[in-house]
Amino acid sequence: MKGGRVVSAEAPDEAFRPYRHLAIRVLLSALRDAAGDGGSIANRDSARAFLSDSNMFQHWCRVAALDPQSLAAHVGKLTSAKHRLLDDRLQRVQP
Repeated sequence: MKGGRVVSAEAPDEAFRPYRHLAIRVLLSALRDAAGDGGSIANRDSARAFLSDSNMFQHWCRVAALDPQSLAAHVGKLTSAKHRLLDDRLQRVQP
């Protein structure tokens, strides 16, 4: 993980582009589900397990030409930031 790069140093060839786009869509869908905005708790939990550096997460990152360790670190930061925001909102609501 040099310089926090999320994009892999390897550039996929042009014929591989549709697979890379599919992989990016899979990862984006998991990020949305993990955020838990409007989805089921089961989808959220499944997405969070997937994004917690599972073998399938690593596979889809490689297909998307993204560095799995860097992306996992960013996901962790986003998840913890969202939890802090929710905790702050809950504390303001509670008497």
